[in-house]
Amino acid sequence: MSSKELEELFLELLALGTKDHLMGCAWEGANPEAKAKGIVLWHAYSLLEVVEETRDDGTPQRLMQVRNPWGHKEWKGDWGDDSELWSQNPQLHERMKTKMAGGNDGKFFMSLEDWGKSFNALTVCPIGERTLETGGTTHDLSEELEDEASAGAPRLFLDSDDESEGPKEWINW
Repeated sequence: MSSKELEELFLELLALGTKDHLMGCAWEGANPEAKAKGIVLWHAYSLLEVVEETRDDGTPQRLMQVRNPWGHKEWKGDWGDDSELWSQNPQLHERMKTKMAGGNDGKFFMSLEDWGKSFNALTVCPIGERTLETGGTTHDLSEELEDEASAGAPRLFLDSDDESEGPKEWINW
């Protein structure tokens, strides 16, 4: 996935919000780099939060909070629980520590870039209100969802295995 596509996806996920949507991600296929850093392949993870933060030096930092539902086997790369980046950014760590349980509990942060390299499948399912805001316009999706046999089913799927098809359509409503 290109960095531009990853940027667009991040902004869509940030706009959707994890409070109004259940989100899950996985890597489908072989990925030795992700596996070496603790990601279980062909395994579903919860995407708990999409975070736009700032490092102590003022550099923007985009983080994804992910949880392995097994409650163990965590990311061992940058921004994982034991990453030195937390001690290099004590103010950021202080702001984020309420979201960090610590230990091998299955919950961890990773950078947006690492997340994009470690997961190639994403599912987003809306909960609660059925509206979508785009370009300042609010769309009521209730009627459209009722017409579908799969009402309430996942609405977003990312497949980065085949880059030759060009940019993906992220939101399929």
